[in-house]
Amino acid sequence: MSTTPRTLPIRYPPVAGEALDSWLEFLAARLHCRFADVLRSLGLPTRDAALANPMLPRWTVFATAEEIASIAAASGVAEDVLEAMALRRFDGHAVAIRADQRRVERRVLWGRASSRYCPVCLDESDGRWQLSWRLGWSFACTRHQLLLADRCPACLRVPRLRAHPRRETPRPGRCAGAQPDGPRGARCHHPLGDIPVVALEPDGPVVRTQRLIDDLLAAPEQTVRWPLYGAGGASLLVVLRDARCLGGLILNHAAVSDLTEAAEPAVLRQMEVYRSRPAATGARHSRLDVHSYYAPDDAAATAVALATALQVLAAPSSPRPAKRHAG
Repeated sequence: MSTTPRTLPIRYPPVAGEALDSWLEFLAARLHCRFADVLRSLGLPTRDAALANPMLPRWTVFATAEEIASIAAASGVAEDVLEAMALRRFDGHAVAIRADQRRVERRVLWGRASSRYCPVCLDESDGRWQLSWRLGWSFACTRHQLLLADRCPACLRVPRLRAHPRRETPRPGRCAGAQPDGPRGARCHHPLGDIPVVALEPDGPVVRTQRLIDDLLAAPEQTVRWPLYGAGGASLLVVLRDARCLGGLILNHAAVSDLTEAAEPAVLRQMEVYRSRPAATGARHSRLDVHSYYAPDDAAATAVALATALQVLAAPSSPRPAKRHAG
């Protein structure tokens, strides 16, 4: 990126909350060109020389100042807007990022490498993906009161684990995963805005918990003053670390009968299906033990774990029991 890129012939602004990789793909789709052509026009490489592989969506994790400046010069989008479209803005409190590798550390703060999604949001926005869906702390859409989806229902792949195939023109709102049992290079292209969803109560525990987390993430520098943390309160990093630890214990050991106040019955049923699945072949930990290390790859399990954990952490203080005197 030694030269300043030419400005794009047609400009499309990102939507509020959009992830950087989503917007890059939307540009390519609107310009009817291959994904690689848009990357080059913005001054971005299409390969990682160190890995000798197609680029992962690393700009959505940690875009460098040089990359942000190059994209801004070609697109006309302000640099501060572009910086807010990468997970780097959450680094140190909601995710832990390995800056040297520009990836999310999955063993810390329930980091995730892929993205969940709200099908209705995708449908209404012509396939634009929210940055917050990449966080391990996102499990519900508070706008539509829906549980987020984890996979494409057709190919069963998790979305956005890798960058879009660079030689193809993106199709926003459709799965870009490889087609199962199809010819090499064939894509699934299932419409992700048209899949079954789990409806949530507008003021139920899952939606309330997601709103609470969203409010905390919107003001990460503020001290969380819950009774459990005493007069001095706690940083958001401490609170989310505690929520992750407690949530892991809940998923590992709590019976579903103990969790009926944490989520709607449909969410609890989905969580139990998830907990009943065997661990991946070759995994070093069991399905249950792994929650002590990694984020659940299921939105229902995440919702139940965090709704229960935050009920405990944010509970009002109770009076100490009166001392009993010997009679």
